[in-house]
Amino acid sequence: MNYLRRRLSDSSFVANLPNGYMMDLQRPTPPGSSTSSPASPATERRQPPSAPNQTPAQGPASASGSGSFLSSFSSVVKRASTGGGQPPKPVIRKPKILLVIDDQHTDWAKYFRGKKLNGEYEIRVEQAEFSEINLAAYVNSGCMVDMQVTKGGTKVVRSFKPDFVLIRQHAYSMIPGEDFRNLVIGLHFGGVPSINSLFSIYNFCSKPWVFSQMIKLYHSLGPEKFPLNEQTFYPNHTQMVSAFPTYPVVVKMGHAHAGMGKIKVENQQDFQDITSVVALAGTYATTEPYVQSKYDIRIQKIGNNYKAYIYSCSLIQQQLNILGNWLEV
Repeated sequence: MNYLRRRLSDSSFVANLPNGYMMDLQRPTPPGSSTSSPASPATERRQPPSAPNQTPAQGPASASGSGSFLSSFSSVVKRASTGGGQPPKPVIRKPKILLVIDDQHTDWAKYFRGKKLNGEYEIRVEQAEFSEINLAAYVNSGCMVDMQVTKGGTKVVRSFKPDFVLIRQHAYSMIPGEDFRNLVIGLHFGGVPSINSLFSIYNFCSKPWVFSQMIKLYHSLGPEKFPLNEQTFYPNHTQMVSAFPTYPVVVKMGHAHAGMGKIKVENQQDFQDITSVVALAGTYATTEPYVQSKYDIRIQKIGNNYKAYIYSCSLIQQQLNILGNWLEV
């Protein structure tokens, strides 16, 4: 009862009581009832049971009164715990973070501006190059990326946990300081999903590794369905001593791309000279017959859809010749 007295003396608690509740408590005490403080439980146990001629109406009335009090009390406490019956606040969903690894020539944020994932999550784009990010990957908490980007002369430093990654740069190059395979491993270790898969991106960091997979298709499907160049792999320069039956041949040093590290060799003497260059590079090399072609075919696969594109070197050369003639004029 002392607890109830303290609660009833609290103005904020009394304000939440049902209408008319205090009026019920202030009604006059019926005749014959005691106005003294209630007896202790021990005193009540010593008292004899009530007389059988007690008014039957008093029992239900008192029970009804106590039930009404408890129900009113519980409703007040429930309203106080729920903030006065206010509706629950709407759930605020955090945006999904898309990490794009690419140079600043393409602004990927504009392609996702205003778009939502599944109609619920906004997409926040974080764009940086391989050289501008670092990361740490954990078993339970995934991958945390630290990014340092310079935009408009201002250095921007951010840390975040990517939900997806889009890689548009080469993860490995023969140029010193451009081996970012450790970052690909970290993203894969942290379980970050990607297009293309991080597994394929890491495998494509070595072209002879990819060619070895094509050799399996060559043997399983046959040369009629899957023709392949007669390529030879040398782990280092010491094995590059055999002569070829026909020339010219193409020598590719290491994992070079975009035409770098490729040399057309016309005879055996030139091939021996290239061997010394491979020794200085300290890498593996491959050789294959030179094929005169008009264009390359690039095949793209998205889901179950395939597209083939013609990449014509001769067409590019024609455009360069036209540009040169225009500059001379």
